[in-house]
Amino acid sequence: MSRKKTILIFSAFVVLIALLSILLSVGMYKAEFYPQKNKTHLLRRIKNPNTAFNVIKPNAAKLLKQGDLIIHKNPTILDKKYRQKENYCSRIIGLPGDIIKIENTQVYVNDVLFEGDFTKWFLYRVSTQESCIFENLLSDFDVEILQILNDGKACEIVCSKDISDLISKLPEVINIRKIIVEERIHDINMFSSKGNTAMWNPDNIGPVVVPQKDLTVMINPRNIGIYKYIIDFCEDNDLIFTLTEIKINNELAETYTIKKNYYFVLNDNRYNRNDSRIWGFIPEDQIIGKVIN
Repeated sequence: MSRKKTILIFSAFVVLIALLSILLSVGMYKAEFYPQKNKTHLLRRIKNPNTAFNVIKPNAAKLLKQGDLIIHKNPTILDKKYRQKENYCSRIIGLPGDIIKIENTQVYVNDVLFEGDFTKWFLYRVSTQESCIFENLLSDFDVEILQILNDGKACEIVCSKDISDLISKLPEVINIRKIIVEERIHDINMFSSKGNTAMWNPDNIGPVVVPQKDLTVMINPRNIGIYKYIIDFCEDNDLIFTLTEIKINNELAETYTIKKNYYFVLNDNRYNRNDSRIWGFIPEDQIIGKVIN
C-alpha cells in the first residue's frame, strides 16, 4: 500500500471517529420550557454514570455554568429507571458550593445579585378604572391571564417586567403591580418544609449552600428538610429523624458529608412553574446536558 493511500485511509478514520464522537456527545430532547411547550432542544451531553460513551463527553464542571439551560430528569420520580423518567428543562442558578438567597423574588448568588440576560415572568395584578374585558385589553401583549377580580376591574396575569411596563401605559390601566409573597410566610410546598423551621416561600429563600461533593454540613431537626431528599433518596441512606435527634443508617448524626454534586435550578417563569424551590437540589447524575440551540 502506497504512503499516500495510507495517509488517506488514516485521515478518513480520524474524521469518522471525530464525527462519531460529535454524534454521541450531542442529542435532541423534548422538554417544556416556558413559554414554549414540548420544544425540541439540541443538547451537549455531559458525563453521567447512568449513560454510555462517557469517555467522549465533558465533565459537568467544565461545561455547565451559571445561567445555562439544562435538560434533567424529573427529580420527583424515585422508583423509575433513568431513561423512563420525564425530561425537564431548567436554568442553572447555583453551582455546587454556591450560596443561594432569594429575597422578594431577587436572586443572589454568593451575595451578588444575579439577573441574567434572559426574560423572567412573574405574577402581576392589573387594575382599571372601569370594568373591561381583559382578554381584549391585553390581546396585543404576551401575557397569561389567570383570573378576573373586583367585578372586572382587575385581573392577575403572568408576564415579564418589560411587558408590565408597556401595559402600565395603556389609558385604561390605573395600576399594575408585581405580587410578591412576603417574607416569613411559610409555603408547605417548599422543598425544605419537611423538618425545617425556616419560613421560606417561592419568593424568599435562604441563604442556603448548594450541596457539593465532600462538603460536610451540620444537620439537626430544624434544618433536616434541606437535606432529607439528598441523604435519604439521592445518596441511598436510611434516614430517621424526630424533634430531638437524627439517625443515619441507625447511628446518631450531627453532620453529613455530601457524596455528589448538586445544582440549584429555576424556571424562567418564576410564578407557576416548578423548580428547585419545590423539588430541591438537582443531583448531577440526573442531568443529561446543556442546551446549545
